[in-house]
Amino acid sequence: NKLMKRFDPTERIGVNATERIITKNLGWIFREQSIADVGIDAIIEQVENGEPTGKFIAIQIKSGIGNFYRNEKNLTYYVSNVHYNYWLNLNIPIILVAHLPDEDETYWQEINLENLKKSKKRWKIEIPFKQQLNEKSENPLSKILSIKNDSQFDVYRGKADSNDINDIVEDIKSISDATVCINNITAYLNHQTTETD
Repeated sequence: NKLMKRFDPTERIGVNATERIITKNLGWIFREQSIADVGIDAIIEQVENGEPTGKFIAIQIKSGIGNFYRNEKNLTYYVSNVHYNYWLNLNIPIILVAHLPDEDETYWQEINLENLKKSKKRWKIEIPFKQQLNEKSENPLSKILSIKNDSQFDVYRGKADSNDINDIVEDIKSISDATVCINNITAYLNHQTTETD
């Protein structure tokens, strides 16, 4: 029998690698989110000429090849219905970061309607190997900052898009955590925007 590990550093390695790239290579601000884990690991803030701009991007970080299906061109990540609804209803842009510790490579993809594709049971998003997270990411990340508007946070968009009892149970269990997460992020963004102003 395979022994259970009491500590697996893989996720921590992914967060640390992403923070290093954001702060060192991009020169932006990285703020880890120490709140309920329902789909956001950190918020990054754009910095221009040493000045924070008050423009934010949310990040979900997945570390380790075991989270993905791999082919020659990209990594594929499968998404539950609750994360699909949660991510698309955020009022700031969100990206998915994939860190591969064995190769020390980090890639990213914007999470949006265009990039999320329906699979047989859930959703999937492809992260191309050509889209590494590094200093060259600054321009494409800056472009997505203006895509989202200031609409209110919403966890769900209509009815749960599933007849699968497991998905429905997962959705119900996540509502409380998602509400806490949304309230914390809203307060945080309001505070940061006020400070920047």
